[in-house]
Amino acid sequence: GLLTAPVEAASVKNVQHGSFTASATTTTLSSPTFTAVDPAKSFVICSNSGNYTDVDSARYTCEITNNGANLTFTNFTVDATNIIVWHVIEFDGGVTVQRGNTSANANCNSSNTSWTSCDTTITQVDVTKTFTLISERMNSATSTIDEQWRLRAQFANLSGNNSSTLQLVRSEAGTAMVTAWQVITMDSATVQRGTISMVGTAV
Repeated sequence: GLLTAPVEAASVKNVQHGSFTASATTTTLSSPTFTAVDPAKSFVICSNSGNYTDVDSARYTCEITNNGANLTFTNFTVDATNIIVWHVIEFDGGVTVQRGNTSANANCNSSNTSWTSCDTTITQVDVTKTFTLISERMNSATSTIDEQWRLRAQFANLSGNNSSTLQLVRSEAGTAMVTAWQVITMDSATVQRGTISMVGTAV
């Protein structure tokens, strides 16, 4: 009979991490601060904190760019109190990463304020082995529009356990934003997904 190829376990090759204080609307890290990675087998996680004067100073997109040679962090305004922390995980195998941002998407790019749902076509994935990471930036000085910048990333147009559509959803339109997304498939992983509605302080 036919033999089934064994599933390749995800094996971590390298983990890099660091932090910096934001001094420009775009910060690009390269060697020796950041060592180049294979972008198809790597993903970035970032977070930030600071004493913000504008809500946009708290919103950074973080992306692996230039075919894996750089890390790029982008914002609309500079806040010198904003500290960015980043982690990049690279795998030897068993992992496939797709990435992009909505700047080039006419339905939800940085000049479109009216969208609440945005679809991006990706290479088909098995959603039981796949998860998403997103970061976003928006040009607004308002601190009371959480409904506009809080996004839900999910897979749409499901066919069984497969999907070729990444969907971003927000509760309220009104402010343009840019979202950087990563879709990570781990061959040996099991991923559960779902949604809940928060009707109180805890669920």
